[in-house]
Amino acid sequence: MIYRDFQGMPLSALGFGAMRLPTNADGSVNEELTEKMVALAFENGVNYFDTAYVYHGGDSEAFAKEALGRYPRESYCLATKLPGWVIKEKGKHTEELFNEQLEKCGVDYFDFYLLHAVNRDVMAVFEGDNSYEYLKKQKEAGKIKHLGFSYHGDLEFFIELLDKYEWDFAQLQINYYDWEATDAKSYYKALEERNIPCIIMEPVRGGSLHTLNEDAKKVFEELGDASAASYALRYDLELPAVLTILSGMSTYEQVEDNIKTFTEANPLTAEEKKSLFDLSKKEE
Repeated sequence: MIYRDFQGMPLSALGFGAMRLPTNADGSVNEELTEKMVALAFENGVNYFDTAYVYHGGDSEAFAKEALGRYPRESYCLATKLPGWVIKEKGKHTEELFNEQLEKCGVDYFDFYLLHAVNRDVMAVFEGDNSYEYLKKQKEAGKIKHLGFSYHGDLEFFIELLDKYEWDFAQLQINYYDWEATDAKSYYKALEERNIPCIIMEPVRGGSLHTLNEDAKKVFEELGDASAASYALRYDLELPAVLTILSGMSTYEQVEDNIKTFTEANPLTAEEKKSLFDLSKKEE
């Protein structure tokens, strides 16, 4: 497993995202398969697990207690997120939600805690509830080790947030398509300039860079026998400010494939980079 040093802590470059866990016919999380996938990831060196209050209708956080609870707490990092829409629509406050999450996940602290899906409107909700100030106090109390946010807004406001508050990290959607198409490069560079580490979400763009049309499949077949997803992940791996790349794995086979990709550094060749660039241009 490839690791990135973060404040003296080895963090697996592959993060296990719990937004797209395998489900049963009724839509509930397939706990048996999920636990097998988590065990495979853990045994192969993955130590970053990411969930959120809203994933799987609220059931995703419970997976931490069930699937990770068998391992020593210090052997893995757990990340979850504060939902602004629950504060706005359900009338719950940050303190209530935070304590609920600690109980649901069965932990005394979170290694990484995020304001979820921030944009101008969502941040207004958080500011109205003094969320940042409360979470800073929880960090001082040791209940949060690293405080950050995931972002889905415009670049101007992103930079404003970076300069207005103190952040340990930020989470962005970065992949070889979005690098140019949605100007992900400018968001990433804003972090890099401020020495703020980046955690990547949607490296395969919700699966769209893995489930390809026939022309795109032929491009990857000509490059070799590796999966299309592996090329997208390797693209992100080359970004020096990146701590962890989250993969929302839904099958045991996806875990196996991702572990293979993250076993050792394998920089993209010039031919591979050109192919990814050509593919991203065709999608525009």
